Amino acid sequence: MITVKITTVLLIYLTSILFSLFGVWLFTHLRQRKKTLLPPLYELAICEYCRYNYLVESDKPVNKCPQCNALNKDNKYKNNLKDESNR
Repeated sequence: MITVKITTVLLIYLTSILFSLFGVWLFTHLRQRKKTLLPPLYELAICEYCRYNYLVESDKPVNKCPQCNALNKDNKYKNNLKDESNR
């Protein structure tokens, strides 16, 4: 029969628990890392009322001017800027 001290058994037990917790943490960390979202793309917008230039998120059809607080629709200047940058 093999004789093992109680301290050796406890050391092996605690080490196995620590390695299993580290494995679970590493698995969840790597899984969450893949779910990071990309920052929104911004485009230049020009207010229809005060002609102020500002950046807006590209996926929003209606935006608010930071200077005069007017609501602006998706304006034609965004499309012109895209066309000019492709040239």
